[in-house]
Amino acid sequence: MRVETVHDAERAEAKIIVIGGVADTAELLRLVALLTDQPD
Repeated sequence: MRVETVHDAERAEAKIIVIGGVADTAELLRLVALLTDQPD
């Protein structure tokens, strides 16, 4: 698995690129979604 990240502090945004197997990628994206969940 390969993960690349880019953070834009000025815009308060991050870009995450995940390259790997389907199951591993899906699990990592679930973790990212859990960690970045923002209350409405």
